[in-house]
Parts: sequence; structure tokens; C-alpha cells
Amino acid sequence: MYAGAALSVLGIVAGVTGTGSVRDRLEEQGTLTSSAIDTAVSVTVVFAIVGGLIGVALWILMAVFNGRGAQWARIVATVLGGISVLSAVSLLVQTVPPFTLVVGLLQVVLAVVILVLLWRPASSAYYRARSNRTLQA
Repeated sequence: MYAGAALSVLGIVAGVTGTGSVRDRLEEQGTLTSSAIDTAVSVTVVFAIVGGLIGVALWILMAVFNGRGAQWARIVATVLGGISVLSAVSLLVQTVPPFTLVVGLLQVVLAVVILVLLWRPASSAYYRARSNRTLQA
């Protein structure tokens, strides 16, 4: 999950460096003024940074609490992983810079691997043991 946080940082970089393609697409449409295009690019940068930082925070929180064996964290991580996999579909149907595509696909592969690991029998035993330990304390 810490690797996911690192990939989210790369996602921020990809989002910020990919603004040139956003500008190009908006200029090709020819329907916006240069001021409106500048605003749209600025909004894209802000969303890339804020969204990326939220992603980093979620990855780290999930790593910490899943490491502690919190059952709720395993469920939240599963939901977030499912959302990540579904959002990958949007990457495949959009025109995105290659770096953004690679980072996004790496995040999806990592999410699938984590989901598999979270629900292995050995993981379930770990969560049960940690849960029993918390109840006994």
C-alpha cells in the first residue's frame, strides 16, 4: 500500500505534466477564449494535486490500519480498490498522455494484487487474531 502512495505521487506529477495535452485539446476545439483555456488548465492542475494528495493519504491510512489488522480498513481498502479498478476503464477510453496511462495502469495492477492479498485465508486469520487480541485487551 505504501507503493500505492508512491504511485499516487507519480500520478500528481503525471496530472501536472499532462496539462499541455489538455490545453492542446481545448485549443483544437476552438470554442474557448485563451483566458477560459488558462482557467481550465489551472483547474486541471488543482484537481490533479488535490486528488493526488487525497490518494496518497488514503493509501497511507489503509496501510497503517490494515497493518494493525483493523477489519473495517480491509473493507474500506476493498471498496477503494474496486473503485480504482473501475476507474481504470476511463483511462482506456480517454486520450491521456502515455505517462499518465502507465501510472494509472500500474495503480490498477497494484490494487488488484492488494485485493487478492487482503482476502487470502492467511490474511483472514491475521485479521481474526488481531480482532480477538483487541477484544481481549
